[in-house]
Amino acid sequence: MRRTWLAYASVPVLLALLMLSPPLLAAEEDKGPSKRELSAATYYTEQMERAAKRARGKSFSPKRDGAEAMRRVKELLKKYPKDERVLALKERIRKVLVKASGDTFEITEAMLAYREHEKALREKVAEKATERWAALQAELEQDPKGLIANSIPAPDPERTPMAELEGKLVVLSDFRYPEHEFTNSGAQYVRVGSPAVGYYFVRLSSRAWTGAYAALRRYRDLVSPRLTDSWTVVGRISGVNCLVPHAGENAAYTAYIGLEVDPIAIHLPGVIVAEFDASHAMGGRFAGEDQLESLKRASYTYTEVPPDVTPRKLVEIFATAIKEKNYDLYIACINPEMWRGPKSGARLRYYWGINQRRFAQTYAHVEPFEVGKPYVLKGARIDEDEAVFLSDEDVKKIRQHADDLVEGVEVKIKHYNARGRQVLMPNTVKLRRYEKKHGGRWFIDTGFPL
Repeated sequence: MRRTWLAYASVPVLLALLMLSPPLLAAEEDKGPSKRELSAATYYTEQMERAAKRARGKSFSPKRDGAEAMRRVKELLKKYPKDERVLALKERIRKVLVKASGDTFEITEAMLAYREHEKALREKVAEKATERWAALQAELEQDPKGLIANSIPAPDPERTPMAELEGKLVVLSDFRYPEHEFTNSGAQYVRVGSPAVGYYFVRLSSRAWTGAYAALRRYRDLVSPRLTDSWTVVGRISGVNCLVPHAGENAAYTAYIGLEVDPIAIHLPGVIVAEFDASHAMGGRFAGEDQLESLKRASYTYTEVPPDVTPRKLVEIFATAIKEKNYDLYIACINPEMWRGPKSGARLRYYWGINQRRFAQTYAHVEPFEVGKPYVLKGARIDEDEAVFLSDEDVKKIRQHADDLVEGVEVKIKHYNARGRQVLMPNTVKLRRYEKKHGGRWFIDTGFPL
């Protein structure tokens, strides 16, 4: 058996070798990380950087794609704290961690002023609602059909003649919509009560509910999307029915007898009173609605779109119109061609509602940050480069046979919360301009809701 000299070394010699080990480690440190160590750490760092690039300024979790990168670079820092390549990886990870919280933007008081205006508007409408509710209660007590003073427990339709109940008013304070909504034979209802205290079945398929609820939705779109969970409904008893007052696959299919109610008013205490009104052009109204525009107009930043508006400015005006709940200005910003078709108005109103909720819940400010170069969608536009090669006769002939010019341009936007942190990935808004239609100015074409 072959033996090395270590096998014959004495204990003192071995101790001496151990004392010399730090210089050996120092030599290893001077040598730096191996190619394999550096390559693996670099690979995982690049994965982390790709995650930051995909976020495009939006906040993200760096540990999802960067845990392994941070672990490997941390180990390299312990072993090779002065190596330039390791320190470079550390710096790259530092930049990603800074980006992980999202890009930032300076939010001024003027950018958030719309929130204070909304708060003041809610308070003014709430005052009108309180006044109207007090007046409505007095009207209910004077109603010739009568008012059921205590709605719960509900009158038993099996023991009380329907002639004594039909047409009477009832105030239902435990109205939960859409939580207690259900469908029976194609008609929609909301149940109020329980098997023990009796049921009221509030009909949502009636014209009265549609008118009152439409008024409530206008409040949500034009005043504030913030509604309370506590709803009270005023309605008239219209009949008796036997229904299954539950919905869903796991509902217990047990039918109960209850009183059908046609709603005439919706009350959210301290917020709104919305009523059905058969003579109203929209089928209903909410307290203070007739004074709404005069209350809001003083706080508008813009009231119209200039004919020479630039793409960036138009996007700013569009976002401001949404924030300040200026629906007329919102419509004025949008391509008039989008109004064609029977469902166009409902679609634009739907997009409006989405943006109202987003400004209330997701972000506080929208900022354009990049405007592209206008491009031709239809027709012909002779630019400077083309003009070098074309004679005046060529240009005249091209324009003579070309369609009317339609141009497009793209504006990229970012979304920030009230603290100035970017909360969504950038969005692209596309604009369109018609040379000989609609005044020849820019309009928002696609890319909204913002």
